[in-house]
Amino acid sequence: LDQEAKLFFAEMKQSEEETQAAESQGVAELLRATGAVLIDLEMKEEGLACYEQHVRIRKETIDSDGVETADLLQRVAAALSEQGSTEQALLCYEDSIRIRLDVLGEENEDLADALYAKASILLDQEDNEVDCVSLLEHVVKIRKEKLGAESLDVAEVLDTLGSLYLEDGRHEDALAAFDEVALIQEAAHGVDHEDLSETLYSKGLILLSLQRHEEALENFTEVVRIRKKNQGEDHTAVGDALNITGFLEAKCGNTEKARELLSEALRIRKQNEEFAKAADTLQQIGDIHRSEQQFDLAIECYKECLRISTLELGADNESIADGYIALGNIQGVVGKHDDACASYQEGLNIILKTHGEEDERIPPLLQKMGSTELKAGNRLKAKDHLLEYIRIRKEHSDERDIDFVNTLQIIGQIQKISGEDEEAENTWEEAFEIYTDEGLAYEYPNVGETLRNLLDGESADAATSDNSLFKKASTGILAMVKAQKAADQANAPSREDIVNAATFVSIRSLGANTFTSKKSLDTGAIEEGEEEYDDQYY
Repeated sequence: LDQEAKLFFAEMKQSEEETQAAESQGVAELLRATGAVLIDLEMKEEGLACYEQHVRIRKETIDSDGVETADLLQRVAAALSEQGSTEQALLCYEDSIRIRLDVLGEENEDLADALYAKASILLDQEDNEVDCVSLLEHVVKIRKEKLGAESLDVAEVLDTLGSLYLEDGRHEDALAAFDEVALIQEAAHGVDHEDLSETLYSKGLILLSLQRHEEALENFTEVVRIRKKNQGEDHTAVGDALNITGFLEAKCGNTEKARELLSEALRIRKQNEEFAKAADTLQQIGDIHRSEQQFDLAIECYKECLRISTLELGADNESIADGYIALGNIQGVVGKHDDACASYQEGLNIILKTHGEEDERIPPLLQKMGSTELKAGNRLKAKDHLLEYIRIRKEHSDERDIDFVNTLQIIGQIQKISGEDEEAENTWEEAFEIYTDEGLAYEYPNVGETLRNLLDGESADAATSDNSLFKKASTGILAMVKAQKAADQANAPSREDIVNAATFVSIRSLGANTFTSKKSLDTGAIEEGEEEYDDQYY
């Protein structure tokens, strides 16, 4: 009898446990379903509360580390992520990933989804130290195995991975990733799909950054075709694609085709009232005119570009300063030195107003202005610019290089010709003292020889010597002294001079996508022009 009682009690207890488990499972399932409905109704907080209860019950009474728990953790993580609770979402994704890998030992699409979602959250965090590239490479591997290499889900991850490769400077890996994406998109959607256009755009930008212009041109030509087909002839995206395609045609030497495409881009941008972009296109058309020695047309394009940019960006925008300096360079090349001086002054005023005289671009710009004023025959203005260069260098830099010495030498020459003999001698003495104190004789022996000649009263010979810095850097003043200015200005610049002359140093909008190729104006850009105002030749 006792044995039968014990058996009955055990059966009753087992039945009670099974009933409790069934009830718990039923409650858990109800909570899961309710949570899903609430989230669909945009009641995310209430839905998350149901999900959390569901997870707790499953872990306590059903299975703490089962597939259903992992699935639910991913749903909770997705909801938390949408709410902006990224830290909690990451914890849920990591728990789900742990269950699938450590407990179940399986790699399936659900795991790939969790890894991809985790990487997406991490990529949005600025201080992220996790290797997202490895995470995404793992996702690609799983999806290729489970879904096939031609799956659009594979392309989705490869697209993100390509962007990460690009950020890391792995251009070839990025190209390979985008190549795969393009093949998958073409197979899935055909050759006219907009997604394919975006991928080709990304490929083209990478190829452009690698200076592989002909390959980039192939991609952007196709982008133009697809965008015209899908968005119409006058869409802003078509204008962007035409602009960069025209730029590449010019890079490949096809100037006539480039002008045709850029003119079409200009029409679209004006029509859509995208005036800042229209200014960029005008700049590129001006570059083509310049390369073909159509100087007046180039200058008119640059002036119109500046006018539009000033209206759009304001008179004190830094790119406006860049534009004035570039315009001055091309004006100087074609002998319009007075116009060049005026353009340089506009650029200088903007830089001084926005950055102050500490800006590193100001000294070389002042040198350029001094040299150009000499070519225009304005020796007193030239002296003022060069003296300002010396003052700024003294106040803001301890460096005393050959450039500093050369500038002092030229100032002395101007003072001498102006009848300021004592000031000239003092200036040359200062130049010679710096020249010797800084040990510049080894690299630049000719400069020391010229200074010694000047101090010995041989200024006339020094000024006319072929080795004279003054002659090389300021032919305008010698022309004035020798009455040869007209003859000098009659000499047309060579094509090499024109090609080397500085143009606008920024292309702010080759396209509407993320690519930009803006290069801030630097010393080298300022110094480009008809003649280099530099010490390296002496």
